[in-house]
Amino acid sequence: MRPFLRFVLPILILLVGAFWAALFAASHLPSTPAIVDRYDKLVHAMSYAALALGLASVLIAWRGYQPRFLVWVGVLVIAYGALDEYSQSLVPDRNPDLIDFAFDTAGAVLSLFLMYLAVRVTRWVRAAASKIHEALAEPEAAAP
Repeated sequence: MRPFLRFVLPILILLVGAFWAALFAASHLPSTPAIVDRYDKLVHAMSYAALALGLASVLIAWRGYQPRFLVWVGVLVIAYGALDEYSQSLVPDRNPDLIDFAFDTAGAVLSLFLMYLAVRVTRWVRAAASKIHEALAEPEAAAP
């Protein structure tokens, strides 16, 4: 683990844990504000995208980037989304909804895919920059 992450990781864990707890609490309130009802599907997708990115960020900060972490986080968040939708049936005035679950899943998968692409593009750019730097440095090394 990089030294600066020793300070950042606990803060990141607390933020992600607080967000997850707030997400759970908000999804189990007996009724939702009208603004949330209007943008319900967008709120579902964005909330689960943020949860997936937060959990993936914690794992990556702790252990370094590994593509399998994105898969694990995806499975965890999708399973939580299913459990969350089911548990809403136990709350008065709330109903489980498969379309909400589909938006939960779509938000999580899309955000993790974008994270994967961002890492791939960043590594490709760094590799290309390194090759350019080496190519430019060769004539200097060959000069007497």
